Amino acid sequence: MHEALIGAHLGDQIIGHLARDSTDIEAREKPTKKDPAPAAEEPKPRRRGRPRRGEERVKEPTRRERQTQRTLAENLAD
Repeated sequence: MHEALIGAHLGDQIIGHLARDSTDIEAREKPTKKDPAPAAEEPKPRRRGRPRRGEERVKEPTRRERQTQRTLAENLAD
């Protein structure tokens, strides 16, 4: 009966089936820590918020502003 029912509905189609195994896999509980890369130059920590009265913060020039002050070769190298 089961064979006749399957033959009537599926015919010659292949049935996709996924079987999962519950075998233990050895793995680390936590990932190992990587050595930090040596920083060439650490930037100074900036103070957040509005500057104090009389304090003036130096703004770094943008890439576009730096391009106007350099030669074509330096810009292409960048």
